[in-house]
Amino acid sequence: MTWIVNGPAAVVRVGDVDRTFPRGAQLPDDVDSAVVEHLVSVGLVSEVKRKPGRPKKTDGEQTAG
Repeated sequence: MTWIVNGPAAVVRVGDVDRTFPRGAQLPDDVDSAVVEHLVSVGLVSEVKRKPGRPKKTDGEQTAG
């Protein structure tokens, strides 16, 4: 699953290090599931169904230039 930070920031322990993730950042896969569940319950992160990033261009779209 892909988890994105909704709040201003989330401080999460990854391994032995506390890391700060700003709004819009994707949490790494190695964050403990209990931590993710807690962050979801307090509204700091949410699950997204797709990977973040730019949508793919269709054949009819042109690049700006």
